Parts: sequence; C-alpha cells; structure tokens
Amino acid sequence: MKFEIRCNDAVIGHSDLEAADLGMGILHGEFLPTAAYEGVRPIFQLFGDASPESAPSKSGESAKLEAFRAQVEELDLEVWHRSGENLPVAEVHIHDFSAELGLESECQVEVHILDRASWLPFLGY
Repeated sequence: MKFEIRCNDAVIGHSDLEAADLGMGILHGEFLPTAAYEGVRPIFQLFGDASPESAPSKSGESAKLEAFRAQVEELDLEVWHRSGENLPVAEVHIHDFSAELGLESECQVEVHILDRASWLPFLGY
C-alpha cells in the first residue's frame, strides 16, 4: 500500500488511493484497517446511521450526522506516503460499510487534498 492513514500518530489503515479526480481534488480507494482502527471505527460507523432526512435539526442535519461531524473534527487524521512524507489534506473520510454488509473490513477512504502540486509526484504524475 502506498499510503498510511494516521490518527493521532497511530496508523489506522492503508490505501493505494487508486482513484483520483484531481480537478475536484479528491482521491479515494479501498481502506485496509489496522488493529488501531478499532478505536475510531464507531465514529465512522455513525455516518451510516446518520441520514440527513431523519430528524433534521435547525441546520438541516440529523442529530447523528451532527454528532458524527463533531467527532471527526476532533480526530487528527493525516495521510502519509510510504516514503515518510506527510501530505497536506483538507479532509479524510472513511466510509465504513462493514456493519451494513456483515463484513469485517468493507471500507473506503476519501481524501480531499489541499495542494494538488504537492501530491502529483506521489500519484505517479
């Protein structure tokens, strides 16, 4: 795997970020969790239960979606290349469908990049 996803300096998973929409500044791919991911898995599983249509608040989001966003904001999520380079990101989101699908590791990661030029060498461009 080319990239490590870290949370508070712990590697929580790996990905090749095999799909890219550089125009939109979004990379995504399969997320292979490590044992350290179990500490944050419940946060990302909240997203599956958080439907904007269910019990919207004043902001139009459900209470679960608001809780999810608040908890993710508290995480220090980073993306590191296997070479040891910490790459600039605006946001990292893990789509954890393991509970819905009954699989242990059915997850995807989506990365919103800050500086496309800094990412190009690590994406093979």
